[in-house]
Amino acid sequence: MPNELFTISPLSSLLYNLTPFNEKQRLVQYCTDSAGDDLQFNVIINFLGWGNFGPRIQSNETYEMYAVLAPSESAIKIPTFDIGSLYKLLWHEFAHSFANPAIEAYEDEFSALSHLWPAVKESMKSQAYGSWESVIKEQLTESIACRMAVSRFGEDVADLNYVRYQKGRDWMYITPIMTSLKKYEQNREKYPTLKSFMPELLADLKRIKDKDIEAWANEAKKIRTPAANSIPIIDDIYEQDSVLFIVSSQETDLVADRRLKEFIISIRDRLFQNAQIVADTTALDMDLSTYHLSVWGTPAGNLFLQKYLREIPVLIKEDKVVAENEYLGTGYGMLISWVNPLNEKNTMAIYTAQDPQSLVDFNRIMHGAGNYHIFNNFISLKVGEFKKMGGVWLAK
Repeated sequence: MPNELFTISPLSSLLYNLTPFNEKQRLVQYCTDSAGDDLQFNVIINFLGWGNFGPRIQSNETYEMYAVLAPSESAIKIPTFDIGSLYKLLWHEFAHSFANPAIEAYEDEFSALSHLWPAVKESMKSQAYGSWESVIKEQLTESIACRMAVSRFGEDVADLNYVRYQKGRDWMYITPIMTSLKKYEQNREKYPTLKSFMPELLADLKRIKDKDIEAWANEAKKIRTPAANSIPIIDDIYEQDSVLFIVSSQETDLVADRRLKEFIISIRDRLFQNAQIVADTTALDMDLSTYHLSVWGTPAGNLFLQKYLREIPVLIKEDKVVAENEYLGTGYGMLISWVNPLNEKNTMAIYTAQDPQSLVDFNRIMHGAGNYHIFNNFISLKVGEFKKMGGVWLAK
């Protein structure tokens, strides 16, 4: 029975997470002008090894495409697949079957772009890509996978959980490639297949300048912050001395803002008697490196939050919040624990929402564990953590 459980459970989990699944058709429509009837897609689960790859085999009338996938983690010693990583791996490995031949059809022209190789050489070699020929194929393949994520999950989820991750790992050329691919998507009559678009992609890559590479490299460094190995949990702020409250100065709902500030004062008076409360405008001019920070308000209303929230792998908009998933609608609040951006040894607790009123009396819900907590109308929806993967922090 244990052996049967080991064999069946991972496959059951895989099938469950991939239902409904129409990614073959999504990828075929993106890369070709056919219905894909002559293409066979096969998934092989790599339980015994580690690593993922995407070979293809051509027979007389068909192409057999393979995605060989290794489990991303294990639970009670049973291999499991993270759903976000699973989609990414399938898109990436199957996309090789379209991207590689497209590049090989213009092999000399892409080889002539090898002056772009030194900027990513060390980071790509550390990820087992040791030549410009392999790197340009990987960057195109990953760019296609990111565009598949946009098609499947929307721009915000794709940018936060797929594109941002690759940029942070120094896959800098996905930026111009994805920009170029958007032209491909908008002009499919002119470019019916991925291969037919390669001359346009080559022209765009030839326009890359040193200042572009420098900007992308700086963006990657920023994404990889903080350098800390762990993120404090939400309740860690309550154990700290030298806490500074930072409140909004730009909220448009003045009634809700007043109620929230009254609530903040009550929290301060009960739990942080020695803490000071300052406006965001004041905080931006202060040396905050000695404080543990308690930041309150909406991203639009709190200027300090507006400046530093972009460093955290979450997104809060008027009609949605995004973390490990997308939560559509209004009335959402989020508790976030992070490090003080001016001193990673200290804590920053963020209490934010789409509107200030959603934060008033938030302590009616159970909270404290995890690195972030999403709720709506005092109903807890998600307690998650920030995981560092490939040097990049992601919401899980």
